[in-house]
Amino acid sequence: MTNNSNTGVKKICQYCHSYIKDKDDMLQCPKCNSPYHIECWYENEGCGAYGCDYKINIEGKNYNDARSVENILVNIEFLINNNLYIDAIGDCRRILNIDSNNIEAKRLFNKAIALENTKQHLLESGESAYKQEDLIGAELYYTKALKYAGEIESDLIRTKLQIIKEKYPALLKRRRRNKIISNVIGLMIVFSLLALLYYNVFLKEQREFYSIEKDDNTTEIAQLEQQISRYEKYILKYKNGDYTDEAKSKISVLSSFIADRLLDNDWRSGLKYLQKIDSSVNQTAYKDISKRIFAKAENEYKNYMRESVNSDRKKNYGEARNNLEKCLAITELFSQNYFQKDNVKIQNAINILGKKITAALKQKEVNRELSVKREELTQLSSLKNVNSVILSLKILSDESNGYYVCRNFENNKILALKSPEYAYGYGDIINVSCYRKGNISLEYNNAVRDLPVYITLSNKLNSIYSDELTENIEKEAISQRISYLKGQINKLDSLMNLKLF
Repeated sequence: MTNNSNTGVKKICQYCHSYIKDKDDMLQCPKCNSPYHIECWYENEGCGAYGCDYKINIEGKNYNDARSVENILVNIEFLINNNLYIDAIGDCRRILNIDSNNIEAKRLFNKAIALENTKQHLLESGESAYKQEDLIGAELYYTKALKYAGEIESDLIRTKLQIIKEKYPALLKRRRRNKIISNVIGLMIVFSLLALLYYNVFLKEQREFYSIEKDDNTTEIAQLEQQISRYEKYILKYKNGDYTDEAKSKISVLSSFIADRLLDNDWRSGLKYLQKIDSSVNQTAYKDISKRIFAKAENEYKNYMRESVNSDRKKNYGEARNNLEKCLAITELFSQNYFQKDNVKIQNAINILGKKITAALKQKEVNRELSVKREELTQLSSLKNVNSVILSLKILSDESNGYYVCRNFENNKILALKSPEYAYGYGDIINVSCYRKGNISLEYNNAVRDLPVYITLSNKLNSIYSDELTENIEKEAISQRISYLKGQINKLDSLMNLKLF
């Protein structure tokens, strides 16, 4: 074994991992040159480096060259007093490896461990504070750590303290600058928020008004109507706004323009926009447009009146009433009393026309009944001249064009029978009262024949024919009804001849 060592650099024992302070207390592995304390070399029975298997003979152990335990303990206390805790811990381990029950070695070991932990904690806290730029805290931790540091570590700590002292003014300056920048940014944010609030809240009404106003420069009627609608919605939203009066003025101006453009072809639309004009502001335009609209309405009103009179004369009462209702609708469009004097007159005329329409319907019913009664009276009067016969017949064919082909049992001749009140079927045998009236051509047995016609008498007429007294009573009743119906027609004619105005 060689005992050469590099005195310029402290070696670390590969067994106890503490510094080898004295070159006379160091051995090197002859195989890998790893350094060891003499005691650690013999205790490990050779090299313990990873990959090296060099071992010594146990009989070659020699502890006589090692220092005594008492001398090591004294040296440990010296190391602790000089803040060399790692070295002290290493010496304590050497003693405890030989004598694990040495109380003094244990006490010094625990003390060195505690002091080393305290120093490491202070250094770590100082380093953490330094990284976080807490220079005051870092200085405090490093200053406290000086009490536990050795000579080399003290130089390092003092260097850091010097750096802190040099860096602190720059840090303060930077912090002040950052604070100013932060304050400026904060003020800018506040001002931006205030500006945004002012823009979105206080200027909202103004922005909305100007967004509508920018589209006023148009001559298209549809777009102008849309503009008026937008201004009206704006007024509803901002009833007491700063631009409400201006919006009303805009509506008045646009309405006067639209009314002037529309009234010639559609005076009702012109009247609609006339009502939106502020007459106190646009007096001249209001009066001119109002006068022209009234002239148009009055002319249409008079036309409807004339047409209603003409329709009444032609007995077109429904059309006449429609025209008067149009007149009435015109009067209702004007709040002024332009047509007020005619309202009562028109209402009365509409009521008269309603009665005339009812009377016309009633008159049709009366005329229809009068015609029926006159026909009945004519038939009653003509029955005296009818030669009635009773025939026994057999129906030879179904009804065709209102006639039946029959065979007369008395003379076995073929004839045509018309029966308004009764229906017969093929093969029926009947006895009927009837009278002769002309001839008719009918198809029978695939041939057209000219047949004499007999018409059956109704029960009523047959009864009248057979009973003279009943005939006279019936004729009197029909005559009275005809007289009453004629009176009704005269009354209805008087009603329908009433003039409307």
